[in-house]
Amino acid sequence: MKAVIWIDKTLLETKGELDRAEFHAKRRAGELGASVVKTMWRIQSMDDPMGELRKALHAVDAPLVITPTLEHVGGSPNPVTTFAELATVDPSKIWAWIPALTRALAFEAWPPLEPRR
Repeated sequence: MKAVIWIDKTLLETKGELDRAEFHAKRRAGELGASVVKTMWRIQSMDDPMGELRKALHAVDAPLVITPTLEHVGGSPNPVTTFAELATVDPSKIWAWIPALTRALAFEAWPPLEPRR
């Protein structure tokens, strides 16, 4: 499986921190049996970071994003799981891709429907 590493540069201050974040993300990819095809760095000037990430995943045909923590994708897996699977280094967790239609249907059915008679 192909993966793209996503690191938000605005959250890390030094080159050493950036290097460690990338190292640990690559190690996480290895644990998952994924091949890293690209590392992307979110920078302050990006207008639509998740749009850029989505385009990059499509361009390299990668279904997985690996990031150091959820803070690197805005604090929630939701922005990424609309178009890819998400794996974090800390905590060591994976969130499944949930297509928009599935997501919409899940919210339409909440609260649970009463049984039909």
